[in-house]
Amino acid sequence: MTPLDALRQAVLECQQFPYRAEQPGSDLWQSPKETEHYASGDCEDAAVWTIARTWALAEGAELYLVAGVLAGGVGHAWVELVDGVETWWADPTPGYGAPVQPPGWFQNRTPRFAFRWNGTMFLDKFAYTTPGRVS
Repeated sequence: MTPLDALRQAVLECQQFPYRAEQPGSDLWQSPKETEHYASGDCEDAAVWTIARTWALAEGAELYLVAGVLAGGVGHAWVELVDGVETWWADPTPGYGAPVQPPGWFQNRTPRFAFRWNGTMFLDKFAYTTPGRVS
């Protein structure tokens, strides 16, 4: 399975977990197993679960959890897949209407940081510069 096909599959599977907002002032990221156990989660939890599932389907995929803000200043997280020279965006959070988008798409979102996935944990926090390129 290609990394892009794996991402599409993982986003579809993630829709089984309803969105559950955290208490104001709280921002704890669940592990993929916790998201499965609680059968729900917020945007970071959906992104973490989707990244882990994508990796399980296409080991070695270059995946990032991107943290930023939506229009209006609301914090949000989504997934970025760098596949060769193209960068694909996915928002697996149920109800956000952006399953997998083509390179260059970035509607009403301002990225702030990206966290690189290595298959078992997130490594390095990068300041987000341009799609697919972090510094």
